[in-house]
Parts: sequence; C-alpha cells; structure tokens
Amino acid sequence: MKVLHVTHSDSPGGAGIAAYRLCRAQRELGIDSYMLVNIKNRTEREILTNFNSLTKFSSRVKAYVSKRITKLLAPDPYLPYSANLFSSHHLQFINSSDFDLVHLHWINKNMLSIKDISRIQKPIVWTYHDMWPICGIEHYCFHDRWKEGYRPDNRPLNETGFDLSLWQWNQKNKHLQKPIQITCPSSWLSNCVKQSALMKGWPVQTIPNGLDTTFWTPADNTHIRDTLGLPQNKQIILFGANQSTHYHIKGFDLLQEALSLLPKEKMRNVELLIFGADSGGSLKNIGYSINYLGYVDDPSHLRDLYRSADVMVVPSRLESFGQTASEAHACSIPVVTFDASGTADIVDHLKTGYLARAYDVEDFCAGILWVLENNQRRKQLGLEARRKAENCFDNLLVAKEHIEIYKKVLNA
Repeated sequence: MKVLHVTHSDSPGGAGIAAYRLCRAQRELGIDSYMLVNIKNRTEREILTNFNSLTKFSSRVKAYVSKRITKLLAPDPYLPYSANLFSSHHLQFINSSDFDLVHLHWINKNMLSIKDISRIQKPIVWTYHDMWPICGIEHYCFHDRWKEGYRPDNRPLNETGFDLSLWQWNQKNKHLQKPIQITCPSSWLSNCVKQSALMKGWPVQTIPNGLDTTFWTPADNTHIRDTLGLPQNKQIILFGANQSTHYHIKGFDLLQEALSLLPKEKMRNVELLIFGADSGGSLKNIGYSINYLGYVDDPSHLRDLYRSADVMVVPSRLESFGQTASEAHACSIPVVTFDASGTADIVDHLKTGYLARAYDVEDFCAGILWVLENNQRRKQLGLEARRKAENCFDNLLVAKEHIEIYKKVLNA
C-alpha cells in the first residue's frame, strides 16, 4: 500500500506535526507512506515538495493574494480564516502519481482548492484538524451557520461587507458532493461533522493524534530543573502553543483571570512557564513569576519543559485535539483544561487531570489548586496520565487504526 499525506507543512503547527508522526509510524509498520507539503522543514526524503522555480513563484503569489483577500474580508481579526481561492499545481502531481490512496490533512494556505479536492482521482481519507471543512472560511466557529447552512439571513449581526464565508461555503456545497471518509482526532470534532449542514451523513471515525511514547517519557523533575535553570522551590505551571499569548482561541486571557484568583500565599510559590510566545502584553503586579520562553522548535527541549512542570494548563476555547495535553500526559504531567472541546478526550476528570466547566475561570483555578495541593495525588495523576498516553495515543496504535480505515476505503 502506497499512501500520500497531503498537508501544508511538516512543521510547525499541530496538524503538520500530527501528519508527520502518522507518516513515520506507518513506515515503521511497512506502509510506503509519503508526505506532500508546501513548506518542508525536515530533511527526510519521504517528504515531497513538488516545486520547480515557476510553480514555487506562482504558488507564493496565489497564497499571498488569497491571504490578503481573506484578511480584508475576515469579520474578526482575532480568529483564523482561510479561503483557498486558487487551484493548485499539486492536483496534477497527485492524479499522475502511483499512490494508492491520498490522505488529506490541513490543506489551507492554498495547498488545494475545494474544486481541486473534488477532482482527485484516487481514494481519499481526510483528517479534519479544525472546523474549516464544515464551515465557510472560519477555522473555528462560535455561531451556528455551519449547522444551519450559510445564508444571507443568518449572517452574524457584527459582520458587514462581502460575505466571503457564504461564498466559500457555497463552493464546498457545490464541489464536495461525493462523501469522503473523514477521521477526526476528537469526539467533539466528529460530533461537529455529524451535525454539520455540509457533511451530515458522511462516514466519520474518531482517531486521536499520535505521539512516540518512547520519546515523550517521564524523567526526574529535580534533575531537569537543574538543567534548565528553573527553581526547585516553586511549583511550575506550564502553558504553551504557537502564538500562545496572542491567539484568542488559546485562551491566555482566561488563564490570566484564573491565575489572578490564586490565594496570595500560593502566588508566591508559583512560576508560570510560557512557550510559543515572547511576551503577553502588559502584565504588571500579577503576584507570580512568569518566564517567557519564546518558540520552542527542539522536541527534546519541549519534552524537558513538560518534565519540569507540576501541571500543564490548556485554557483553549476550542481545540480539535490538544497535542500539548497528550504530550504532557506522556511525560506523566497532569493537565487542567476546559470540558469544552477536543481536550476533553485526553483528560480523564480527577484521574489524569481536571476538566473545568466550560470557560469558568473560578473552576479552572480550583482545578489548578486541586492538582498542586497534594503531592501524592499529583504523583498518582501523573502515573494515570502516562498510562492513558500509552494506551490511547501511541503512534503505532494510531497508525494501525488509520491503516484499517485505508483498507476499508480501498475495498469500497
């Protein structure tokens, strides 16, 4: 079986990393698995870019124009949007190749247009890494147009001008007529697909994003902190994601509110580590130490950050999965998150961490305190978290689940 994973990049970003891990694990299992990307940051020969100088220039121009148009017409500057406006040269490569099956991942930034997807002449599996396939141009939605269908009369009142979301949704409705086998990394996102106006009734299966549980492992906290120059006498709260403090979906503002509720005596004994950002804006007289680490591109360094922590916090408003939570669990670190979206599949409430009521900052603060207040409890949470990672998120287990999906699609 020869499989082509199609995604915008091999890293950074959760979708690219998830696709790369899946491709690697499938190769370990004997599947002839490759990746096709716009941006290649890794060196493996199995990662293909399909660019010559002309197509590279053309692709950059198309991506730039698409981005500018989308930004101009996007209704909310704090949310991510994509409008794949132009056809891609990748389609001809895909159709003329000898791959048995095409596995689509995050195909935005003009990786493939909607029309391109409809013209792929090979069996397809499509992993949704956010809500974009069932929406207009939105990657995450806080309205119900994706359930009702996009119409002029149900446009949010705060939106004006040309309705690019309606136009994009109509393109999807026009070109995506034939059901495609979908996989989603969380039950929350699978349920969104089942409720969507576009893809209700399409085959969908929940398969989590995988990780290498022989790499993401626990280690002695004391030694790691010495190595990283972190204090031994404080409890460390870890938070991070790409653009973690500026990306509204990631909920840094909610985390600040929750931490401001910590008792003053607890604040003096807490240090907040933040990766994925250099600063969080104006934060003064907050009562606890903050250490901004910037973007961390070394997996070994990131693993040590997890290992150094007492608790990982994921205050995201919406997450398709939440790889920082699964990575933290693999390193035996309990996680506090909202019971709101994909991370609810990762954290078992009061067993591997704490699921706070959706967007309730007081309950989120209570969860942090509950994890930190008892060393023995925290140790037990870590053991259960590690067990959960081994049993549910191991790369090879996840790869085998996908291979079974491939067999079903190819046989059909």
